[in-house]
Amino acid sequence: MNEREVLKRLVMFELKATPLRRYLMAAALMAVAIYFGSEMMSFYMDGQVSIGIVTFFDCIFLFVLVYTPYVFRHKPFQVQELKGNLYVSPFFIFLKQTPLSEKVLIKSRFFLHYLFYIPGTVLILSGIYLFSDGLRQAVPIGQFPFYLISFLALGMIMSGMFPAAEPGALYRNKLVIWFYVVLIYGGAIAFLTLFSRLTDGKGFIHFIVHLSVAYPLVTATGAVILAVLCHQLWKLELRRLGRKVDYHV
Repeated sequence: MNEREVLKRLVMFELKATPLRRYLMAAALMAVAIYFGSEMMSFYMDGQVSIGIVTFFDCIFLFVLVYTPYVFRHKPFQVQELKGNLYVSPFFIFLKQTPLSEKVLIKSRFFLHYLFYIPGTVLILSGIYLFSDGLRQAVPIGQFPFYLISFLALGMIMSGMFPAAEPGALYRNKLVIWFYVVLIYGGAIAFLTLFSRLTDGKGFIHFIVHLSVAYPLVTATGAVILAVLCHQLWKLELRRLGRKVDYHV
């Protein structure tokens, strides 16, 4: 069986194994994200809100960009705690026991990730643009593809951590997990707050929107190149964890 056929079967297996209610829930959450995102974006683009509100919106917007794929993924395909303080995707352990080559295994994890991520994120970004007067005024229709590509690439850069984390890790002390959570989210909030102050309350998302309009081709191209480079790094991380983690704990 060739590589393409294996990937196709893995994709179909996960799609069929995911219950209908999961897709319906994802569709409902995407509709909510579009509604509130478009409402908040109109105020955000006006620039008449406090730095705290700007930072809050930046956080929510990036959160949606990063976590869109996980809205669709059924629990057996997500990273979760198993016995012995091992945090891993149960489906990944199953795949490790099959004759699949490491190359195919890695490709399948990212292929599934992007299969959920790209359509979902495109719908959310397009919906927010369609229903936000402020965003449509800031981004002419001719620049819309560059706005879309820039944010899509930005989300891919960050959300690549999910497939990369599927091999899992062993945490004897749960405080280590909380340390990483606080470090990542605390660092993100601190960065976005500082960025808002340095840009006179404009915010990170506003800055990316501005770049996609003022320098559309450069911004979109740079974002795509950075996304490709980060994709390669995430693949290396997945390979590293897959070889390192002992699943017989």
